[in-house]
Amino acid sequence: MSDTILGVFLIALAIFVLISSSSFPNLVVRGEKLPGPKYFPSLLSILMILLGVFYIVSSIFKLRKREKNQIDKSSKGQLSPLLVVLTSSILFVPVVQLVGTTVGVIAITFSMMVFFRVKWYYSAVISVTLALLIRLVFEVLFKVPLPEGTLIPL
Repeated sequence: MSDTILGVFLIALAIFVLISSSSFPNLVVRGEKLPGPKYFPSLLSILMILLGVFYIVSSIFKLRKREKNQIDKSSKGQLSPLLVVLTSSILFVPVVQLVGTTVGVIAITFSMMVFFRVKWYYSAVISVTLALLIRLVFEVLFKVPLPEGTLIPL
């Protein structure tokens, strides 16, 4: 059941991205049409649609193989991790706007890892390392400023 929900969600998200990216301009250089700003989102959307169809089809085959009287006990807890990841993804932008990129990445990553029963000290080390790595790559290497928070400007 959770595979079907995931498949439908992926297809819906991909359709939304396809519709949104269709308004992006084409890239034309010297009269030649090149992959422009809508190329990558469109490509990812097509891949997400294929993945969504795969999840739905595999879910249907799993349902056919399952016996009518047998209750699948393993699928009860499969929806919870999906909801945690989706909730974290939705909350990421408001958290980053509030506390900044570095603290936001640490908070979201740490909370997700603790939810997935990773030891707290591993979660802390990995979260801080990931936040510092993101900061290093974007601000030092690419020279792209990351958002600062309104509460904690770093």
